[in-house]
Amino acid sequence: MKKTVIALAFLSLASPAYAEWEVALYGGGSFTNNTDIDVTGPFNATLRHAKIDSSGTAGGKLGYWFTGISPHVALGAGVDVFYFRPNISSQTVELQVGGTSAIVGINPINVRTLGIGFDVLKLRVPLLRDEEFVNGRFLPYAGVGPALFVSEFKVSNGTVHDTALGIKAGGGAEFLLTPVVGLFAEYRFTHFTAKVNGSTANYSGDFNTHHITGGVAVHF
Repeated sequence: MKKTVIALAFLSLASPAYAEWEVALYGGGSFTNNTDIDVTGPFNATLRHAKIDSSGTAGGKLGYWFTGISPHVALGAGVDVFYFRPNISSQTVELQVGGTSAIVGINPINVRTLGIGFDVLKLRVPLLRDEEFVNGRFLPYAGVGPALFVSEFKVSNGTVHDTALGIKAGGGAEFLLTPVVGLFAEYRFTHFTAKVNGSTANYSGDFNTHHITGGVAVHF
């Protein structure tokens, strides 16, 4: 009787044949577009086309695939946690106030951002299928969903924090070395708007970032 209960408990924890878990670690580079920084306070102004530095990025993701819905595509969902540093270096930019503008210098701002992406919709195409790789050996995929961005902005006179809701979308391809372990390359785009309250003024700007990553995934 005890053996039967243990066996049933084990079977209840195992993934069904039509589903698959995936755990992955990755690293790469992040490249953020120039951005306009809106300033509100004693006066309203815009710092035009501020340059944001490229940085490294690293993260991990956990996904769940429904492989038995269709032989042509698998549906999935997952969570993705990643880190990058879109610093704003010391530079000169155009300050626009109303209809007038001037060239001004801005001090460096060190930015540290933790992103938490929720892939509410993922699609994967199973290619190169055989008896050993029943769910495909070459796996192009794409996903999209909301993301939470927790950022720290550090300047010479202090540190401020911001949490913003944004989006993450991208795609890539994975090649399985074994039925369990695979290597993948991926492009993803992230967007969020940071709003920072300073001591004398408030600042806001869009962070539109292109991430190129690669890593290793484990399937079970």
